Amino acid sequence: MTDLGNLPFTELWPRITTLRSPPFVPELKLHLVTAQSPWWTLEPEALAHSPYRDPYWAFCWPGGAGLARYLFALGASLKGRTVYDIGTGCGIVALAAARCGAHRVIANDIDPWALEASARNADANHLTLELSAENLVGTSLPEESLVVLGDMLYAPEQSQEVLAWGYALRSRGCTVLFADPCRGYGLPQASAKAWFEVAAEVDPGDGTCRAHVGIWELDAP
Repeated sequence: MTDLGNLPFTELWPRITTLRSPPFVPELKLHLVTAQSPWWTLEPEALAHSPYRDPYWAFCWPGGAGLARYLFALGASLKGRTVYDIGTGCGIVALAAARCGAHRVIANDIDPWALEASARNADANHLTLELSAENLVGTSLPEESLVVLGDMLYAPEQSQEVLAWGYALRSRGCTVLFADPCRGYGLPQASAKAWFEVAAEVDPGDGTCRAHVGIWELDAP
């Protein structure tokens, strides 16, 4: 069997992904790893020395899907806005903002392969994204920007850092939205603006799973 984990990205991409619309976000098409992909059954040891050993950018995670759905509900209110999608992964949230007519959409991720994936997904949807590899957490962003973060509260200490930054941005005039499948790292469930039941195919052991995803807009401190 070909050593998929060490192929150049341009060769790897068409072998491991399928262009499809996620069930919860039919407005977009994404190149995703599915249960039919040879990547799905690879053991972790097979990727130990691969540059793609953590290919989260080839999956549509529940928080991202829920946040994309929420942006589509906001619709025309995004026209003319500048949107920063932090930890963009496959780019689904950034693409939703672009499809809704945002003036500028910055897809930000410190993983260069996530930006490669986002660029290919943008091409598949005939949309334009600006790509940023800078670690923006802790930095200042332009006032009145919309800052969106899906599935970015995945560990206790990391979540505290990201939330503190989010509140700092909110105090400077940004709108800050988080989406998370109830991990419980700092956002009380009672304050969520919306809830979605999202079907996601992200775990080879579990197949398609359903997640209860909340959407939070940070209040000014």
